[in-house]
Formats: sequence, structure tokens, C-alpha cells
Amino acid sequence: MADDSFAVQDFLEAITSQLDRTQDALSLKAVNRPLTYAIREFSLSLQVFVEMDDEGVVRFRSAGPNETGASTVSVGFTTITRTMIRENTVDIAEAQGPTLNDAGLAPAEQRQLERLGVRNVAQLRRLSSESSENAVAQFADLPVNRLRAALQAGRPAVRAVQPESPPRLAPDPAVQRVRVPPGTRRLRLDGENLDGLTTSGAAALDGVGVPIVESGPAHAVVDLGHRDPRGRLDVRLGDGQTLSFQLGDEYDSPPGGPLSGAPGGLLSDTAAAADSAANGAVWEPS
Repeated sequence: MADDSFAVQDFLEAITSQLDRTQDALSLKAVNRPLTYAIREFSLSLQVFVEMDDEGVVRFRSAGPNETGASTVSVGFTTITRTMIRENTVDIAEAQGPTLNDAGLAPAEQRQLERLGVRNVAQLRRLSSESSENAVAQFADLPVNRLRAALQAGRPAVRAVQPESPPRLAPDPAVQRVRVPPGTRRLRLDGENLDGLTTSGAAALDGVGVPIVESGPAHAVVDLGHRDPRGRLDVRLGDGQTLSFQLGDEYDSPPGGPLSGAPGGLLSDTAAAADSAANGAVWEPS
């Protein structure tokens, strides 16, 4: 076989991948250009020699100058929607199951089953249940005992049972912790460029909106109202970034000090001390 031949699958996947990239580029162009151009139809006519290797892979070899006997292969491309793909392709969860190789089948035996549309153990089990093991073995030209062994190898089994401890979730490093006692009504955030946050920003405690009642160049005040102050506080700043704080009364020394490293939304020691006297909020630095 000539070294310059290529697998049909590799050729088609390379073409479709480049067409996908062209389509993705259109979404970027549309930001600044109201009108552009797209491919309406795409087809190819190839002068190639068709070959098949020992593994059953069909390969093309391009015809050289003045080389006769080549076949003309026409390839046309069309569009397909997500719904059409899901209706006509294998489910992803099914494709992740045991493969024919996991079931102990040799490569030649796997190719025989692939010609029947079977590429994994789940598909083999479905085909055998809807027809029969003997029928599948006959059409795949495989011994029945080999087929039964493959089905047995891919069958679910439980070999041990033992108690499992509940997973211990690591704290999210992006969510900083703030100690607040019960009855806290307001929280003051000190930082930079916070003016206008009452109109351009937003805050929510456990997904429920709470108002930002005051903001200046270096501070903002969130009114928690009469709600339980414990929970996750999300504050969206004027530039679109969101800072998250976990409020609770059980934190003795929040990691990272006084919420440092949160640009534009710092709850400082001095601000927390002043807020403690006015609103009952307590910040205890590490």
C-alpha cells in the first residue's frame, strides 16, 4: 500500500473540523459586521484509488499525473441540527460502557460485529436480546461460545460491599468567609471604585436579592433586613464581576485575613469594627 494514502474517516473529519471553525468565526464577525458571507454548498470530486488495509479501513490514494484507472468519488456536505444528531447517533452514556475489546474479543472479531452496527457491549447485549445469540453469531461469523463469553464479560457484577463515608467538600477558595452574629442587619464593604454600586451593582443572600443602600468611592453598605444573616452573599460590582462571601456565626478565624485579595470589595478591620458598633456585625481577623 502506498504511503501517501489516507483513511476516509480522517479525511472527512479534517474537512468537517475546518468547516466548524469557519462557522465559529462567523459568530465573532457578527459582533462588528451586520452582513458577511457563509458557505451555502460545499462539494468535492476526487480522483483517487480506493484501497482497504488489513484492518478493514478504507483508504484513498490520490491519482498522480497521467495515472489512469482512478475512480471519481464525489463528496457533498450538508448541515445537520443538534436534534438530528441526537436522533441518529449513539447516546454518549452508552458509548462510555465496556468496549468489545474489554469483553475479550480479538480485533478481527470486533470488525465482524462492527459490520452489524455493534461497537460496544451494550449494543451487543441489545442486539442479542432482540434477536438471538445464535442469529448474531451466524451473521457475524463468530462462534456462539465466543459471543456468550463476551456478553458474560460485560455483564454488571458486584464483588464487594462496604460502607462509604460521606464526601468532605473542600471550601471554595473563591468564597471568602465573614463572621456575623445573629441579628446583623447591615454589612459594610470597604474597597475602591465602589461609587454608584446602588444602581450599577446588585447583591443577593442565598439567591434572594438584598438592596445596596449606600455606596461611595471607598465603601458600600448592604441591607440584609430582618433575614437570617447566615448564608452566601453574592455582590455584583459595576464592572460585572461577582464577589462571594459566606456569612456565619461559627467562623473563628476566616482564612486569608480580612477578605484580602477580593478586588473592589474588601471588608476591612476598621470598617468591621465600626460596623460592629452600629449594626452588630463582628469581624475577627486571623
